[in-house]
Amino acid sequence: MIEPILLFGIPVDFILFALTLLGVALFHHHTLPVALTGLAAIIVYKLAFTGFKFGVGFAGLGQHMAHAALAAFRGEPNSR
Repeated sequence: MIEPILLFGIPVDFILFALTLLGVALFHHHTLPVALTGLAAIIVYKLAFTGFKFGVGFAGLGQHMAHAALAAFRGEPNSR
C-alpha cells in the first residue's frame, strides 16, 4: 500500500469522508445521492492514489469488498 496523501497532517480520504458527512448534514433531503457521490469520490481517490489494505487497483478493491462481505456474513462487529 502506498502512503496516504496528507493535507495539513490529515489523510485526504478522512477529509473526503468528513466532507461527505457534512454534505449529508447540509443536504439532508438528498442523503442517498450525496452519500453515493462521497463513496464514489473516496473509491476513485483510493484507486488512483493510495490503494486499499489488501492491494492496489481493482484487485485491491475486490479483495477489500470480499473481506467486508465475509466479515458481515460472520457477524463480526469490527472487521479490521
